[in-house]
Amino acid sequence: MERTRPRQEIFPLMQGASGVVLLLAMLLGVVGTIYKFVQPGGWLTELATQGLPGGLTAFAALVAICALALVVPERHAPWRKNFLLYGFAGAGGYYLLQLATRGSF
Repeated sequence: MERTRPRQEIFPLMQGASGVVLLLAMLLGVVGTIYKFVQPGGWLTELATQGLPGGLTAFAALVAICALALVVPERHAPWRKNFLLYGFAGAGGYYLLQLATRGSF
């Protein structure tokens, strides 16, 4: 009977646990960002209350950034997927910190 080292068994376990934490942080970031955008008094409401010129300018800038992200080929921007993943995970961590300190987003 072969004995396995406990140290060798813990690395895949830690890697799996860190992947689950990253996934949960990313999901919290995506959901939190959507909630901040559409909640009453959220970002969409602020854009609409700035008046037509300010709201349209901000919306046009957002559309231009999204269109640019879609137009750039993947071979020229391989960092895009990681940037989005870690960006939303960072936002999720920030929202979690706000939830822990303030009790709300």
